Amino acid sequence: MELDTVILKVVSFICSNSAKAVDEFVLETLLKVDRTAVARVLGALIADGYLSEVSTGSSTCSSCPLNKLCSMGTRIRGNVRVFSPTEKLEKLCKSLVWKT
Repeated sequence: MELDTVILKVVSFICSNSAKAVDEFVLETLLKVDRTAVARVLGALIADGYLSEVSTGSSTCSSCPLNKLCSMGTRIRGNVRVFSPTEKLEKLCKSLVWKT
């Protein structure tokens, strides 16, 4: 799958679901995209200021400060990196029309 397609899938998912936080596993699983492509897309979105990494302070979802916002709930996973949309991405989402 081309990187442009993966970027569109990730941004579409975040915008259409009003996701407050996402992680690599959620995107990989729900969007059926391989881990390498997801990591590259997240890196690009972070570099361009569309996402920021959230410090969870723990390796389990149950103690994560964003666990109530996470689309995967309290499922426990090891060493999770969580990303939150920035104001820049929220503005982009508002300017685009996503069909759900």
